[in-house]
Amino acid sequence: LVRQSVPEELAELKLDDHSVYVETAVTKAEQSHGLMFHPRMSRNDGMLFIYPAEGPHEFWMKNPLIPLDIAFFNKEGLLLNVVSMDLYPDPAHPPADYPKAVSVAPAQFVLEVNRGWFSEKGLIDASGKPVKPLRLILPTDYMK
Repeated sequence: LVRQSVPEELAELKLDDHSVYVETAVTKAEQSHGLMFHPRMSRNDGMLFIYPAEGPHEFWMKNPLIPLDIAFFNKEGLLLNVVSMDLYPDPAHPPADYPKAVSVAPAQFVLEVNRGWFSEKGLIDASGKPVKPLRLILPTDYMK
C-alpha cells in the first residue's frame, strides 16, 4: 500500500507584482544544505534564506543541479543586488577560483531562484543592480 502524501505548501513572497513560492532556510543546517541536489524548480519557485540580523553574505554553488540567481535583501527587504551563478564545470571537483555570489552591503534575506528570473522580469540591469527600488514582501509571520 502506498502512503498518500500532501506536498508542503510553499510560502508566497511578492517582488513588485511578481510572486515567488519558497521553501525557507532558517537554521544553519537548512542554510548549509540550501538547494543542493534539487534536480529542478518550477519557474516561480525558490528558497529564502532568513538570517537573524543583517550581515555580509557570500554564497557558492556546492552540488547544485540547476543554475541560480542569488538575490540579497537588507533588513527592510530592499533588493541590494543579484548574482547569476552557473553550475561548476565538474560538480565533483569545483575549481578553487570559481566565482562566489557576494552581497554588496549587509543583507538579512537571500533569495535563490532559477537563473535569469530577475532579468526576465526586468527587475535588474546587466550588472545585477535593481532598476528601481524593489522590496521583498514577506508573510507577516516571517518578520517575527
